[in-house]
Amino acid sequence: MNEFMESLRLSFDCSINYLTWAFFSLVTAFAFDRLSDMKRFKNRVGNCISRLICKAYFIVFFLIGVANINYIREIFSFYLGSSIISNTFWLLIMVVLVVNAGLVVIGIGDKKSKDL
Repeated sequence: MNEFMESLRLSFDCSINYLTWAFFSLVTAFAFDRLSDMKRFKNRVGNCISRLICKAYFIVFFLIGVANINYIREIFSFYLGSSIISNTFWLLIMVVLVVNAGLVVIGIGDKKSKDL
């Protein structure tokens, strides 16, 4: 049991930087997704260009988040092996990341609408 806990500790220690990058890149991606729904210009061309730029940033930051989640999976597979336990841990981390990033962006949007 101590060997498993040590492997788990090493997995979390090595993956914390990737976890931080994944969280903040997903928050940024979801924020750009929300930003693309807003109409800020009076003409259609400005709104289309703004929407395209926001979607491009969304794709870039979302891919950065996915790459970091993949690195987390590789670290857990390295320290814990290819067992069901390592897959369970990185899947749990992925769900927590996506849900928390979405909640942060939704909370920021709700706060702005209440302030207006």
